[in-house]
Amino acid sequence: MKKSVLIGSPIRQKPAILAEFLRFLANLETHDCTIQYYFIDDNLDKESSRILFNFSRENNVIYEQVTNPEPYKTDEFSHYWKEGLIWKVANLKDKFIRYAIQEKFDYLFLIDSDLLLDPRLLKHLISLDKDIVSEVFWTSWKPESILLPQVWVSGQYELLQKTRDEILDPPEQQKRSTTFIRDLYRPQQKKVGGLGACTLIRRNALEAGVCFEEIKNLDYWGEDRHFCIRAECLGLELWADTFFPPLHVYRETDLERVTEFATYIESRPLQNHRATLFQWLTDANISFVKDLLNTFGDRIHSCVLLDQTRAQNARSSFDNLNLSDKFVLLPGGGDGLEVRALAWKALRALGPDWVIGFCPNQNISPTLWRTLFDSIKGQLTHRSFFIKGRDITEDESGEVLTLNSSEAGFFFRYTPFFAYAENQFNALHLPANIDFFETLEIAIESRKPTGLCYV
Repeated sequence: MKKSVLIGSPIRQKPAILAEFLRFLANLETHDCTIQYYFIDDNLDKESSRILFNFSRENNVIYEQVTNPEPYKTDEFSHYWKEGLIWKVANLKDKFIRYAIQEKFDYLFLIDSDLLLDPRLLKHLISLDKDIVSEVFWTSWKPESILLPQVWVSGQYELLQKTRDEILDPPEQQKRSTTFIRDLYRPQQKKVGGLGACTLIRRNALEAGVCFEEIKNLDYWGEDRHFCIRAECLGLELWADTFFPPLHVYRETDLERVTEFATYIESRPLQNHRATLFQWLTDANISFVKDLLNTFGDRIHSCVLLDQTRAQNARSSFDNLNLSDKFVLLPGGGDGLEVRALAWKALRALGPDWVIGFCPNQNISPTLWRTLFDSIKGQLTHRSFFIKGRDITEDESGEVLTLNSSEAGFFFRYTPFFAYAENQFNALHLPANIDFFETLEIAIESRKPTGLCYV
């Protein structure tokens, strides 16, 4: 039997963002459920009201307008909430709850109008069979700040686990917060203390009494805190899911990320695990790159090559590989910051999943690449494999005379929901903060006179 879902959103939004919100919302996979929308038009911009009304005419929408909208300021720095506006939004959300109970919907899906959803999200959240579950998304709450989740551990917005009697110094606080944040990049369901903005609520939780009404003796800011505390008091668990993060268009400049996000969700089937080759191309390694693409054509579906060869037409060397529009060859012109940033931008535009590459002066054995490809089968986590080259010179007795270590290659999982340091790059031409994720170092040793071996 199909599940019935009410999708509710109180909407005060800029026209360009609202149009994208509705476009992605209309693409949700809903063949296993019946959908009704409930939108409350709280817009000050007439163009936003027009966009919302036109969508409502063409879809199964309950459409209401707020008669006396209050001012609400947003800009490229932040969003500015006033106390009265918070409880106004809380009342509108509770209106959705009352209607969902009255009409006996199986689920209420509450979503903010600046989120762009993966088509698979709603179907996935229903399949989890949770009373209350939110999909994690990522936001720079202030310009140039790190991306943070809209779920938290406790309190107003605590991102670390600690007991009531623990006193933590700043380094330990940072360590625990980083652990919590890093863990949310791993596809999973995780119990949390607070959530909001993209939340599926099952009917039994609605009937149990969850709501956004203010708890008078609680001074936490924001209606979601009061919802979450009330849910915990009712014995309902709060879950965060991380499989299909929405894109949060928190600022109008975030619209620049929409194309990349759309490419990412279209080109990354959940169990695909195909790779993109991200490589500096030189006269010394061009033959090895061609062999790598030929050998692993079923694993490498795209590539970004930075041409530092002396060839007049390096692209013609790859004509038989059938990579079509997934093949990007950029002019090298040195290895400065501007060139690296250009190459990274081209990589992002392909919507990659796993990314591989090696240093121009290193030719890594196909055996090792095959081992790495095999290791990611069924793996959903974000990991980075870094390959180190070690040149060892020995005397006749086997005693080590010299030991030189250098970067050799990499194999990592890309996510568009991480603020890569695109103005700082490491020796592998990758953003300097790539090591934020779980890493595993692999060494390849070149011993003289015994040759090449792997450890």
